[in-house]
Amino acid sequence: TVAISHAQRKELHKQSKSIKDKSKKSIMSLMDSHCLPLTDLFSTIQAEGVYVDQVYASQLQERLSRDIEGVVTSVKTLLQEDFPGCDTENLNFSSDRDVGNILIGWYGLPVLETTAKDNLPSMKGVHLKVYNKKHKNKVAGLLLDLTTLSKAKSDFVDKFLHLSSYDEKLHGNYSLFGTTTG
Repeated sequence: TVAISHAQRKELHKQSKSIKDKSKKSIMSLMDSHCLPLTDLFSTIQAEGVYVDQVYASQLQERLSRDIEGVVTSVKTLLQEDFPGCDTENLNFSSDRDVGNILIGWYGLPVLETTAKDNLPSMKGVHLKVYNKKHKNKVAGLLLDLTTLSKAKSDFVDKFLHLSSYDEKLHGNYSLFGTTTG
C-alpha cells in the first residue's frame, strides 16, 4: 500500500504541475487540504472512541423498559374493556399478525395495505397513524407509541450499552468515501 501510495503521489504531482489554469485546484491540493486531514481525524475518533455515560444509559434503559411496560398494560386494559374475556396475555404486540388480528379482526378496521410476501395486512407506523387519527382507535395510537419506544430502546440504548461495555466507548467505522449507515 505504501509503495502504491508513493507512486500515486508522484503521478498526482506530475498532473498538478501540468494544470494551466491556476484557478483550478489539483487533485493533490484537494487531497492535502481535505482528504488527509479528515482521514487523520476519523482514524483518531475511531481509535479513541466516543464516551458513553454508562450510568445515564442504564437509567434511560430502565425508564424506557418501564414506559414500554406501561404502554403494554394500557393496551391490555383497553382491549379487556372493549372485549371482555379476551385473552391478552398471549398477544405479541411486536407481531404484525397479532396487531392485524386486533385492529382488523377485533375492531373491524379496514385493510389499508397488504404485505408483498404473505399478503397479510400491513401494520406499518403510517397505517397505525391512520387507524389512530382517522378511525379514532386508541389501541392503534398506543401500539404506535409502543413501536417507537421499543425501537428507541433496542436500536439505540441497548446497542450503545452493549457496544460500549468493553471500555465505555463506541468505536465506529468511519469512511470518507462511503455512505453506509448502521
